[in-house]
Amino acid sequence: LGPCLDICYEIYEDVACGNEIRSVVNAGNRFDRFPMGKIDQTAMWKVGEGVRAERQKRAESGDDGIPINPFTAGAYVALMMATVITLREKGHGFSEVC
Repeated sequence: LGPCLDICYEIYEDVACGNEIRSVVNAGNRFDRFPMGKIDQTAMWKVGEGVRAERQKRAESGDDGIPINPFTAGAYVALMMATVITLREKGHGFSEVC
């Protein structure tokens, strides 16, 4: 959980002290000069289209067995647990966490 817990704490503290919202406001103030680019034709977007199409094709053929990458699954679980630990240690009740 080490790196995930470090990241969760950093994010939590940036939000708690107001740095995160300040960054969002500053980015909004720069939007006229630096508008957000279109993402729908980027390489990542196109890969996502292929993944979604493959998922749909498998579902239509009755195969719902989408392969799971063990590293990705482990990283996901570690990040979720780190989030729960961070929120609990910062005083949030389970009704807020879950």
